Amino acid sequence: MGFFKGILRLFVESERMLVCNTFDQIIYIRAKSILAAEGIRHRTRISGSTGAADQRANIGGKIPVQYEIFVAEEDEARALKVLR
Repeated sequence: MGFFKGILRLFVESERMLVCNTFDQIIYIRAKSILAAEGIRHRTRISGSTGAADQRANIGGKIPVQYEIFVAEEDEARALKVLR
């Protein structure tokens, strides 16, 4: 049953709370490592790295990549505490 539950979690997002939203890759990596060290399960959504953004980079434009880190609702308070 655990295998199917894992697959279901990939496609159906449970109640997740946003705890970090940044455009800076360094801040994103630090936040992820802090959450991992505390044993807080988290998910990441990275947006903005599309083909159109890559084409802008070839012309000399900046690629705006947004990093969002989500945790389960019951871990939100603890995650926010350790990230502060």
